[in-house]
Amino acid sequence: KINQSLERKKLGLRSEALTLISVGRNHKKKNFKAIIDIAKILREQFNIDFQFIIVGRGVSDLRKEVKKLNLEKYIFLIEEKKIKITKDLTLPSLSLIKLYKISDIFIFPSIIETFGVVIIEAMAAGLPVIAHKVEGSKDLVKNNHNGFLIENDSNNIKNFVDKIIKLSKEKLKIQMSQNCIHSAVKFDWVLIADKYIKLYQKIISRKI
Repeated sequence: KINQSLERKKLGLRSEALTLISVGRNHKKKNFKAIIDIAKILREQFNIDFQFIIVGRGVSDLRKEVKKLNLEKYIFLIEEKKIKITKDLTLPSLSLIKLYKISDIFIFPSIIETFGVVIIEAMAAGLPVIAHKVEGSKDLVKNNHNGFLIENDSNNIKNFVDKIIKLSKEKLKIQMSQNCIHSAVKFDWVLIADKYIKLYQKIISRKI
C-alpha cells in the first residue's frame, strides 16, 4: 500500500489527475504513437485533467513528437525499469510496481501480441485495462468486466478515448479494479505451476 498522492508528487506528477500508464519497449508493434494521438484528443476535446506514464526501453525517443504537440504536461516518459531477479522468480522491479500502484487505468495499444504479461501485472495492481482486440490481449481482457477491448480499425483512437472517459467515473473504475484483481489471481505462480505439473503427469501417463 502506498500514498498515491504523495508518490505522484515525488515524480512530478499531478496528484489529482486521472493517471494512465503503458508499459513496454518502444517498438512499432507496441503502437505508442496511439497514446500521443489519444492524449491530443483528450486535451483538445474534453475538460478532464489527465496524465500518461509511458515506461519502457526507448520511450524517450517519443519526446520529440510529444514536445512538437505541446503535450509535455500530459505525457511522462520513463526509460525501462529493470526486472528484479530473485533465486526462484523473475519479478517486476519495485519501482515499476509503484508506478502501477499510482496509476488508475492501464492502456495497451499493442497491435501484435503473444501474451501480455504486463496486462497481468497491471490487473494485479487493480488497473482496468483498455487494449486492442488482438491475440494475447483478448485472452486476458474480458470486455466490460476487467477492461475494454478496442477493434483495430479507423475508429480505434476515438474508441480508446471514449472508454477512458467512461472509466474516469469512479464507481465503474472501482468495480472493474476489483474484477481485475480477481482475474490476476488466476495467474498466480503456484496455480500455474500446478496446472503444468498436472499436464505433464497426464502426458506421461499416456506414454506408459
